[in-house]
Amino acid sequence: MLFNPLTLQQRAALGSVVVESANLEDQMNLILGHLLRLSGDEYDVLLGGQMLNRKLEVLREIGKLKIKPKKHLARLIQILDKFTNLNSDRNTVVHGRWGPPGGLWQLNWIMEGPPKGTPTVAMHKKGKKVRTFNADDLEATARAIAEANSELRQWYMKDFIKPRVKRSLRRKPPVV
Repeated sequence: MLFNPLTLQQRAALGSVVVESANLEDQMNLILGHLLRLSGDEYDVLLGGQMLNRKLEVLREIGKLKIKPKKHLARLIQILDKFTNLNSDRNTVVHGRWGPPGGLWQLNWIMEGPPKGTPTVAMHKKGKKVRTFNADDLEATARAIAEANSELRQWYMKDFIKPRVKRSLRRKPPVV
């Protein structure tokens, strides 16, 4: 493509989507490693090279086994559902081809770009399914990923870590 279909602001927002997604994946790795009680090396062997969707599936299933009470699990599932939807957008944004809706079908668009006011979209084909994403939604998507990431962190501290710390403090110390 000889012209750049994204404005500078849209490219910055695209970068924000990528950074927020990387933050999410780092946090997901930490939580999964903790839930599974794995060292960093053990985690890398089992899940290190997996895509984010796979990690979301694993966290969902491990959560069903380890998270009690059910209201804490329900909250985790709600957050993971949000991430699953946002990850589909992330995949379209990162792996899609950016340009006008329908592609660059006029020869002069290849050199100069489409007429001013033509919206810019990412189109990503996976199998027979084609997803599109409007460039004007990039900033909102980056914010949504950051907010969902914050929700996951809050859930982890409030519904997972804090109850375990309280339980451990109630236990009697071993007699020496």
